Amino acid sequence: GSLHSAFIARLDENRQQLVNAGAIPVLVSLLNSPDTDVQYYCTTALSNIAVDEKYQLEIVRSRGLPPLLRLLQSSFLPLILSSVACIRNISIHPLNESPIIDAGFLSPLIQLLAYEENEEIQCHAISTLRNLAASAERNKRAIVDAGAVERIRELVLNVPISVQSEMTACVAVLALSVQDYSPFVKVWEQPTGGLHGYLQRFLDSTDKTFQHIAVWTIVQFLEGRDSQLFTNIKSSNTIVSAINRLAEYSVTPDGEEPLDEEYESDEGEIVALARKTLAMLQR
Repeated sequence: GSLHSAFIARLDENRQQLVNAGAIPVLVSLLNSPDTDVQYYCTTALSNIAVDEKYQLEIVRSRGLPPLLRLLQSSFLPLILSSVACIRNISIHPLNESPIIDAGFLSPLIQLLAYEENEEIQCHAISTLRNLAASAERNKRAIVDAGAVERIRELVLNVPISVQSEMTACVAVLALSVQDYSPFVKVWEQPTGGLHGYLQRFLDSTDKTFQHIAVWTIVQFLEGRDSQLFTNIKSSNTIVSAINRLAEYSVTPDGEEPLDEEYESDEGEIVALARKTLAMLQR
């Protein structure tokens, strides 16, 4: 533990020097070591190096993806965690989205969403999927086709709150400008309340982050102009009533000081999105 902490601290200080000395190709080659400890330290080091955007591409160029894919499917929890953290950092770079998908990461990442032994692994896996969906329509389609929406819908009500939040944000990103909404329509009610149920749950949450994600997702769905999804949302009395309630929020009640600027801006944005939703539903 202490050795690991010292190792990471040195990495933070010396990242630039390590990379200049040619560390990335060496670390990538060591991912193929038969020693689990070596694999673990090297994935952790690469994950730490990949915090810097300029090195995210270099890890992929140094053929880091195939060994990372293999280690992601290890049976050793610390190695799975360090590998998925590394791929999450690498996935932040838009130019890495397609190479990661083409290398075969989608299925193992979707499987890790159900990794109940470790919440951090679930969070890294869903964050990676969200990153991979950020830019290209083709990549969104690949993630939907790989079964991500169905898997999220099965798991979302039974995972920790931090994972729920990431899952909902991922669905919102997938909904943004997607051309075929049938995967979302298919899981609207089934099973256990489906997409409808968990949008409702987030709208009713006292947590501003969840309210924001839910209203933003609904706006994306409505902007997609899918007639069935539009009908499903409009005919849900509970969703419409929750959105009406959010649209009527007074950001700061008369005579009260705002809690803080960030809280007020979050709440203001929720009110604006809720009002936009109501306007769209009345078209």
